[in-house]
Amino acid sequence: MAGLSSDTTSSESPSSNLSVLVIGHSEAGVQKIFEMVGRPSFDITKYSELEIHINAGNLDPWTDDRLAIILDCFRPNHVIHRPHHLEHIAIVSHGNILFTRHNYTLTSPAVSYDINNHLHKLMANSLTESEKRAQSYKIFSTDKAFARAILNIRDVPLVTFRCAGNGTIEQYFLKEIEHTVALPSGKPVLPSPPPSKRHKSKAESLYRKGTFESQGYKTNFKNPYPLRNIDKKKSLIPGKDALLVDQLSMIHELELYGHKSWICRKDARSCLSEEESCCTCSANGFRQ
Repeated sequence: MAGLSSDTTSSESPSSNLSVLVIGHSEAGVQKIFEMVGRPSFDITKYSELEIHINAGNLDPWTDDRLAIILDCFRPNHVIHRPHHLEHIAIVSHGNILFTRHNYTLTSPAVSYDINNHLHKLMANSLTESEKRAQSYKIFSTDKAFARAILNIRDVPLVTFRCAGNGTIEQYFLKEIEHTVALPSGKPVLPSPPPSKRHKSKAESLYRKGTFESQGYKTNFKNPYPLRNIDKKKSLIPGKDALLVDQLSMIHELELYGHKSWICRKDARSCLSEEESCCTCSANGFRQ
């Protein structure tokens, strides 16, 4: 295996007539194997070893999906319980980004207040620890397609891992692969550990699907992205006594962010817009 290129299709194993199937980490390497497994002449049983090269920096949705389709060929089905003759899966990690089981997606705008100052510091990695802890954001995690596909393979007794450069893989994910693919056909994927307060590290607490909220988001969950303090100014707008000056400014800011929000004084008899009075005041519990 030492002499194989990451984009080599296959090579003969010296110990048998079976071959090694190598999936390269580049887009061209993945596409080459993807096209090969789609041919009617492709024989999955001729391979005793599967070598998968991965790079978290190159794993876009296109590559992730094609890797999953390739690995799905080795998954047992209701007709053939062991469609392959694999004895060994070798995983080789490239790049300098940790390869994780899950994708983490920001589902709320981070630091939407004071955006210019905070975003510049965020991109320059110059936020202080206290500023980092105060950030309000929510993250949603899902399984990679590659992760679901490789965890569906069964009856492979040996899984090994090596780094090519600085690349590495999440240790919890690697252990899950080792334990799961060695199971006989018919056994389900071993579940990920549930979130628990007993977790000793951030890595453990992040190893799950679902939603993650920063401490700043939890603290300000009713209004995680504060605009202005609307209680400071008390001057009323002539003819619009339901609104304060700062409240009108806040409405303008909300409209700028695409929100439809109308603020009424408690027990207000008139709204900012007569057309909105019925639906807005009624929906928010204001009496007309």
